[in-house]
Amino acid sequence: SKAEERIANWLTSRGIKFKYEKPLRLGKVTLHPDFYLTEFGVYVEYWGLADSDPDYNQNHRAKLALYHKHGIPVISLYPKHLRGNLDSIFPQLFQEVTGEDFPVA
Repeated sequence: SKAEERIANWLTSRGIKFKYEKPLRLGKVTLHPDFYLTEFGVYVEYWGLADSDPDYNQNHRAKLALYHKHGIPVISLYPKHLRGNLDSIFPQLFQEVTGEDFPVA
């Protein structure tokens, strides 16, 4: 998607290495999170249709519950985050999830 491309470009421009849709096995379920930040062990999900599609929203909640159950750190990005500048929100979300400051390239 255009939004995922924007996120990928933003990460790349800051020197953050990632894998796109790296499979993640959690119990009997295999997920394909949008991004895996290889240096930090953190996943990033872009929830592009959250709150606009009931089926998607149910899947969204189920995936977040799986991440939580298995102790997987995940940064959730929503369309509202992309309406602004990722520079202002991503470091804050990173810190909330990891407890660490976002590295400045």
